[in-house]
Formats: sequence, C-alpha cells, structure tokens
Amino acid sequence: MVKKQSRISKKRIMSDPAFKRTRENMMEFAGASKAGKAFRDSFANMVKLMGMFS
Repeated sequence: MVKKQSRISKKRIMSDPAFKRTRENMMEFAGASKAGKAFRDSFANMVKLMGMFS
C-alpha cells in the first residue's frame, strides 16, 4: 500500500484559519528543535573540554 501525495499546499497551511493548530504545533516543534540543538552543541563543547584534561 502506498500513500498518495498530499494536495494541500504550503501556502494554504500557512494562511487558512482551519490550519491554525497545525501552525501552532509547527512553531512549538521549531522551538523545541532549536533548544535541543543548543543543548547538543553545548554538551559537545563540554565533552571536548573534558577530553583535553584526561
């Protein structure tokens, strides 16, 4: 079984009031992604520093 391609355009998702919750979820996911990246980057720097002292 193959899923057919969606016929909903990006423009409609970004402007149609029916997709308000979708846009809210997109914004929340984007924020979580940025926070996760910042955490991973800072943790990687800490690991590099710890590696220099061992």
